[in-house]
Amino acid sequence: MLTHCLASSLAGNLLQKLRADGQSLLKGAVFFSGMAPLDSAICEKGELGFLEQPEKHQLISIPTASIWGTHSRVHTQTSLNIDAFCTQEKHIGLVHAAHTSIPGASDEIELVATAQVIRQTVEMAVAAF
Repeated sequence: MLTHCLASSLAGNLLQKLRADGQSLLKGAVFFSGMAPLDSAICEKGELGFLEQPEKHQLISIPTASIWGTHSRVHTQTSLNIDAFCTQEKHIGLVHAAHTSIPGASDEIELVATAQVIRQTVEMAVAAF
């Protein structure tokens, strides 16, 4: 589970930096249990840290989705999540009740909802380019 969160944080950091450089490497992103982007300055010191105060940073401006499970083992109150660093007009959030961070066949309703959110994000990305 923590792997999904850190992968989302690393991807968020990359997307936030690419936005600041005016590059457009990706057309959209889907984050599962995504915490805030990693803070490069803290990480360069060999510590794990996350960006705070989204209003002071470039937002991720490509279409994004953030998918969380209510049964997530990650304590989400200790850090902002990736949603705060995404342009809200191009962002879709979903909180599902599956017993895993990524819904599977045993959680059909949550799986279908997740697929719909991913499809909507892809459609936004395709329409933007």
